[in-house]
Amino acid sequence: MVFFALTYVVFIKSLPPENKDIAYMVIGALVMKFGDVVGYFFNSSKSSANKDETINQALVKKDETISNIATAKIENPDNKNLTDTTN
Repeated sequence: MVFFALTYVVFIKSLPPENKDIAYMVIGALVMKFGDVVGYFFNSSKSSANKDETINQALVKKDETISNIATAKIENPDNKNLTDTTN
């Protein structure tokens, strides 16, 4: 929003000559930051974030599995097969 307002003021309205250099620098900085945002979503940073999320999800599933195994051992300390009905 600021980018469009500043661009309008610089190119359509007239700015005092001593302020034009500052306005051009601000527009340049905003364009560079926009490039950073686009670069994040289409380059390796986004895929790296996706990879990290996938790893975190896998670790949570592993922790849940380990927790389920530990709970089963606590509930069945004799390690008897729960499906075995030949007592």
